[in-house]
Amino acid sequence: MSKVQISFALRPNPTVQHIFDGRIGIEGVDLTVSSVTPPDLFWRQLRYAEFDMSEMSMSSLLMSWLAGDDRWVALPVFPERRFFHTRTIVHRNSGIERPEDLVGKRIGVPDYQQTAALWTRGILQHDFGVKPTDIEWYGERTSDLSHGGATGFTPPAAVSFQHIPENSSQADLLRRHELDGSVLYLWYRTMLDRTSGPLPLELVRPLFEDVPAEGRRCFDKWGFIPVNHCFVLKSEIVKRHPWIVLNAFKAFSAAKDAYYAELAAMAEPFRNTGLVDTAGFETDLYPYGVKRNTAMLDALSQMSYEQGLIPHQADMKEMFAEATQLL
Repeated sequence: MSKVQISFALRPNPTVQHIFDGRIGIEGVDLTVSSVTPPDLFWRQLRYAEFDMSEMSMSSLLMSWLAGDDRWVALPVFPERRFFHTRTIVHRNSGIERPEDLVGKRIGVPDYQQTAALWTRGILQHDFGVKPTDIEWYGERTSDLSHGGATGFTPPAAVSFQHIPENSSQADLLRRHELDGSVLYLWYRTMLDRTSGPLPLELVRPLFEDVPAEGRRCFDKWGFIPVNHCFVLKSEIVKRHPWIVLNAFKAFSAAKDAYYAELAAMAEPFRNTGLVDTAGFETDLYPYGVKRNTAMLDALSQMSYEQGLIPHQADMKEMFAEATQLL
């Protein structure tokens, strides 16, 4: 019996590396794998649906799904988690010492609707009282080369937002102190992003100097580590081959387990010496499935609605393949 040919695009990540390099396969599937940076990948998928299966922005997927885009079936597989607000950087001459000082400041962002920006604005609002309307936002991507352009989204009228001129970038504006900070500075160039190269430490600093402490605080309050991406399959493929959904979920889970096994092996010498506490290696920081992520999905939907990205809150479990909703 011949295998189903599937084109698959993603950014290589430790939790999915075993699938990316072929050590773990999806039963019944022959994968043609492409490595694509997330900004480019999501724009290509939202615009042209080039790949049969891919990594996908949670925010953009939610927005397009609620707008009636039925090209995709989502898998509750989340390859990356992070407290994205801790990536915020500020200009050293901006007068910003704490999150509350962001009020009235000029802050850059690659794409207003991207999931990392969504989580950052949500945490700033819920935990520090800084609303999106309190900040002047500057987006680096153009209307055409942006995820917002691909979904037809523009920030709400109440939000102060403007595009950075095409002949400039977040990096340029930060160097000239025409920006006071950035909630997501991408130092690598993409088809969508013009910024490239790291900024000197004498120019900018992290808003949160103690990232682990802020992460611990955030986890204690919310009970999860936010995700920014999931995986999607073309709906037409799922209709023809419904068995692919759970076969793929099983393979992604096996790849994550293999990564954890590698971490445990690396930690073994430290565990044996007793010099380092390795208890954290026993914790699943990347839970897959809908049930184990209900609180996170509910928070993402709530924040998206509060920020005007979607017209109403949604039960996000319905966005995922029916066969995975009980997992």
